[in-house]
Amino acid sequence: MLPAVAALLCGCAALPEPWRDFQAGWRTGHVIETGAAAGITRPVDSDCRTPAQARDPGRRFAVVLYGTHGGLLKLRVAPLAAASTLARDDWVQVNIERCDALRPPDSRSP
Repeated sequence: MLPAVAALLCGCAALPEPWRDFQAGWRTGHVIETGAAAGITRPVDSDCRTPAQARDPGRRFAVVLYGTHGGLLKLRVAPLAAASTLARDDWVQVNIERCDALRPPDSRSP
C-alpha cells in the first residue's frame, strides 16, 4: 500500500515527458503553408494572428495540420519565430492552448 500512496503523491512528476508536453497543449503537426498573415486565406479551426500582426508584412505564420485526441484533423495558424526556416511539409510541434511559436517535433522544452 505504501508504494501506491507514494506514486499518488508524485503526481505529474512521474509522468513521461511527452505526456507532460501533451498535457501542456503541444501536438505534432504538419506544416501545409507558410506566409505573411494577410496571405493566409484558407479557413482554419484556430488562429493566432492578431490585427497588429496582420498589418506587419515581415511577420510570418504557418498553417499546421494536427490530429486531436479523438482522431479529428484540425488546422491552426501559428506564429513562426523570426529566424525560422520552417517550410511546407516540415513536421513541427504546435501548441493548441497558447500562441507559442512552433518548435521542432523532437523538442522537449516549451
